[in-house]
Amino acid sequence: MRRSDVKEYCQGETFEARCSYDEVIEMRTAVYGRMELGRCAELDMGYIGCEADVLDLADDRCSGRRMCDISVPDLTFESTKPCLELKSYLQASYTCIKGTPSVNSISGVSTGDRGTCPTRFQAKGDSHAKVPPPLFDTLTVMQ
Repeated sequence: MRRSDVKEYCQGETFEARCSYDEVIEMRTAVYGRMELGRCAELDMGYIGCEADVLDLADDRCSGRRMCDISVPDLTFESTKPCLELKSYLQASYTCIKGTPSVNSISGVSTGDRGTCPTRFQAKGDSHAKVPPPLFDTLTVMQ
């Protein structure tokens, strides 16, 4: 298992998560806003400490995949409006855990490099654990 430290991604930068061939991403943290003065927020402007927890959004986009990129600004994260109209930045971290991206068992086609993330989806007591969506809601047989 490989873990990334929490890092800041300013406007114009990209969060890039990468895991090896036998591992998948598990998002650990994702916060969007103007958390503190520093490299990404140099002026206070009265809005320091405004933030939105976007872990669920980042988790949906990245966990269970081998690779994931999130550019800042991100429209989905911006929709949370953590700091009104001021430019926000992302603080994020992830872990690589053992697992493999899944392949649709019926067609043999990769499902967008989205894979299994057993710790995230099956761990009890995880504050944002969820059940992965089914591959198919219904199966239509072509005649």
